[in-house]
Amino acid sequence: MVKYSKDILREKRTINEAKLFCDNIFDSIDENEWQKFFLKKGKDRFYKDFWDEYYPLSIYSSLKYPRENYLIFLCEDGSKTDAEIITSDNHYVERIQITTASFDYNNALKNEKLLKDGYSIGVGKFKREKNNSISQSRGLRSEETALNEECNQIINAITKKIKNDTYENIDVLLVATESRFNNVIENYYKKLKNLLATQLIDKAILLNNKFKEIYLIDFSNKLIKL
Repeated sequence: MVKYSKDILREKRTINEAKLFCDNIFDSIDENEWQKFFLKKGKDRFYKDFWDEYYPLSIYSSLKYPRENYLIFLCEDGSKTDAEIITSDNHYVERIQITTASFDYNNALKNEKLLKDGYSIGVGKFKREKNNSISQSRGLRSEETALNEECNQIINAITKKIKNDTYENIDVLLVATESRFNNVIENYYKKLKNLLATQLIDKAILLNNKFKEIYLIDFSNKLIKL
């Protein structure tokens, strides 16, 4: 097992180097360490920072700037931004705040069940039983209910950041999510974007003075500008 520290997530890498770095992380995790990695429970917060910030940053930058030789890195703890994208001669391109939307308790139970039992139906609701086993409902809620559930998680993640007085005039708020419904709802991303657009306008979220742009990044490599 290669021993990683969260400090190496602050090292500057080109977008392509960052992608190869992420691939190397996935390849280097041995069987005994995989559960900690998957559940983001490793020492020194490396696993959590990798999943919640660095991996979304890598996907985002590769999709938004596929032909640029920019450098990306996570900022020091306590910084007003989570990450930056800069040019090779150290001129800044974007300052980015990163948050997660779908990694709630239900998602944590889903991942734990997948590791323990070898299977997990992603669209179900999960529950921890008294004997510590994890059960799940198998039925997909209505399409409308599923989309509203996803939308509300994303809106709540965005609203939480906007209400934080620490942030001001940051280029991008990047919201990372892992949809459970993109493979079971036809035209899922189009429908989700339309629903989000309505909610963001109704709540005047896009008029905030803290983030110039808001992007949604799905771990299935889908980038949506809100």
